[in-house]
Amino acid sequence: MKKIAPQLVRDYIAEQDLNKEELWLIWAPGLDEEIKREAEEAALECGVQKVTWVKTGGVITTHGGPGAFGVVGSK
Repeated sequence: MKKIAPQLVRDYIAEQDLNKEELWLIWAPGLDEEIKREAEEAALECGVQKVTWVKTGGVITTHGGPGAFGVVGSK
């Protein structure tokens, strides 16, 4: 996950041609703080101006498992 999360952020931003004003990173309990930091750094390196972290609810946590991670942006 330590390598995958930052790369997912970079790939998603590049492939989706996102608006870089704000990006939302989704996390479930159990996600290591270092992974969160590296994912946020990757977003900022891609030119994202603001990163907002959102803690997942029960459905995503149940299906994604402990430490689930996701990326949400707008065009």
